[in-house]
Amino acid sequence: MYIFVCNLCLNALYGTAGFYPKFLLDLLYSRHVISFGGCVVQSLVIYSSVCIEYSILALMAYDSRCVAKN
Repeated sequence: MYIFVCNLCLNALYGTAGFYPKFLLDLLYSRHVISFGGCVVQSLVIYSSVCIEYSILALMAYDSRCVAKN
C-alpha cells in the first residue's frame, strides 16, 4: 500500500511540473501566449498524470479489497 502512496506523490510532482511553469510565466508577463507544441506537451502531461492517478487509485482499491478478503 505504501508503494502506491509513494507513486501518488511522484505522480503529483509529474503533474505539477507540467502545469505550474506555464502558469508562473503567465503571472509574470502581461501577454499570455503559448505555442501549439507547448500546448500539446502540457495537455499530454496533464492528461497522462490524471490517467496514471486514476489507475493507481484503482489498484489501491483492488489491493485493499484483496487484503480484506484474506
